[in-house]
Amino acid sequence: MADAIEADPSVAERLDAMTALRAADSEAIGHLVTPPPQFHDRAYEGVRDRIDRYETMSVVADLLGLGFHVGQVMLAPDEGADRADDETDGT
Repeated sequence: MADAIEADPSVAERLDAMTALRAADSEAIGHLVTPPPQFHDRAYEGVRDRIDRYETMSVVADLLGLGFHVGQVMLAPDEGADRADDETDGT
């Protein structure tokens, strides 16, 4: 098929005529795929809001994790105190 298009210019012209869009069709398609007004700003704000919420939740999770680790340190047996008791018992 490609050889026929290259060999005979009338075939290429007929193919172009069959596949060409009318101006009205082209305009209608353009209208369908064109984003509405202010789309860029709304999309940017939506993404920014989602990032801000993610960052806020990340800080909250970090703070909760910090509290957990502080609690572990406070409740963990003090290894240094055990050694000090052993040394005082032995003398």
